Amino acid sequence: MIQMRLPNPLSDAFYALIPEHRAYIDKQINDGIITLYAINEDRTRGWAIVLSENAEEAMEVIEKSPVYRFMSIQIDELFIFDGETMRLPKVSLN
Repeated sequence: MIQMRLPNPLSDAFYALIPEHRAYIDKQINDGIITLYAINEDRTRGWAIVLSENAEEAMEVIEKSPVYRFMSIQIDELFIFDGETMRLPKVSLN
């Protein structure tokens, strides 16, 4: 899990890179590399679950983000990652 600290306040340079950053994150999600991506309401912290063999490989993914230079990063290797979206869809008899 990657924990990101974002600058406060966000600069114009940061805002200018958001479309490119979102395109990068969307591609990683579509490719199955990032399985979860979240930013808190006040835009000071974020989280991403990256499927990788180790922390170094996860860091390589986040380093390619256009806004990487603005963030401070902490990586925690997870032992368990579970949730409703990780399970089979619920069956509907309709």
